[in-house]
Amino acid sequence: TAIKLCSSHITKNMKQDVIKHFKGKHVPYVAALIGGIFNVTSFQEIDKYIKMFLTVLISKYETKECKDAKEAFDKLSCEEIWSENEESGLEQCEEIDHEFQEFDTIFNDSNFFQLYAEFVKSSATLCIKKSSLPENQFYSEKFASVFLKKYIAYLPLWSSLLTAIRSTTVQRT
Repeated sequence: TAIKLCSSHITKNMKQDVIKHFKGKHVPYVAALIGGIFNVTSFQEIDKYIKMFLTVLISKYETKECKDAKEAFDKLSCEEIWSENEESGLEQCEEIDHEFQEFDTIFNDSNFFQLYAEFVKSSATLCIKKSSLPENQFYSEKFASVFLKKYIAYLPLWSSLLTAIRSTTVQRT
């Protein structure tokens, strides 16, 4: 028997945050990318995935790094965990966010937060104006910050990292 963390509650919080920061067809795309993290089972894979995801969020323009990350995601088959027509479900999620209020003071202690906050800090050049490049439609430093503080800090608890350590045959249902 393997006990797995129920991810339904955290996905509602994630959905609320995605809807707050993105509109229209961008909502299911960003949600699908986050959904892909749930099933990654090794730290090496998650590290690469998160860095690509953050690159997409913090690249103000379509830089080479941003394009490479998007192309890599296009090759993955991330399931869309929320569809566009579920955007109206935001009102159902309004109460959930209160659970994260206390996280404002403890996320800094997370090694995962520290690792990826340093990655974002060291990638600051991705935000510099590149006059000849088009803007990245998924650029949102604000969402990247929310994602780092509320979710990355607790990555092992909601991803499949811990489950994979215990058993490689367990599948999320």
